[in-house]
Amino acid sequence: MPRDFSACLRLVIVGHSSYNPTMSLGHYPTLQIVPSRPNNAVPKIWITAALHLLWIFFAFAPALTGCGGTVSNKHARIQLDQTEAKPPVPEAFNYCYGHGCKNLVTTGLTVDEWRNIQRLFDPPASDPGEERQRLAAAVGRFETYVGAKLGTGVDLGGTFQAFGDEGQLDCVDEATNTTTFLRMLEHDKRLKWFSVGTPVSRGMLISGWPHSTATIAEIKSGRQYAVDSWFFDNGMNASVISLESWMAGWTPE
Repeated sequence: MPRDFSACLRLVIVGHSSYNPTMSLGHYPTLQIVPSRPNNAVPKIWITAALHLLWIFFAFAPALTGCGGTVSNKHARIQLDQTEAKPPVPEAFNYCYGHGCKNLVTTGLTVDEWRNIQRLFDPPASDPGEERQRLAAAVGRFETYVGAKLGTGVDLGGTFQAFGDEGQLDCVDEATNTTTFLRMLEHDKRLKWFSVGTPVSRGMLISGWPHSTATIAEIKSGRQYAVDSWFFDNGMNASVISLESWMAGWTPE
């Protein structure tokens, strides 16, 4: 195969007037493959081979990264819409696991478990930085309690290490669950410096691997932060970093 094979085809994003990397879960651009040379200049066998490779890549890459797929995004979207319309409560809320929110089950925290989380915010944080640290710890504690009930305590950081395992969570699961939990805290008036946003995604297979995260916004300044627990094993503190850095490809060191 000649060295300039990559010049034979080009990808064109269609279906969107503009591509926004912060599109919500489930909104992916459509790709059209067109020749980049005049007609008949590219052997058909090359185009056929490239089309097969690209089909395999786009069909399986979202599943392997655990951050794409129509069914997963549908279930996650339902959960997010429900928690936005009616804030979740500790004694009964929905929780996603099994990759792409395949399993959406109702669970809850005991009075003592919820009180242990509330204590992380008593007294209220003295500044936004302190509240971000408390939120990071609270997400880990939340995962620990739920993991013991649903068998997701075995969840490993990332997706590849335990891909396909029933108790494993991907980034769609993590972003959805963290948003549910954050809205629970917000409804309980535990957040002094931040409001809860909706999950955002990066990559989309155009500028990198797909990945999603929960978000918060500083009430006074409006500055947004990612609350990302996907990189870590169940029960560990989440990372709370500026959304700008996260969108630029941030990963833990």
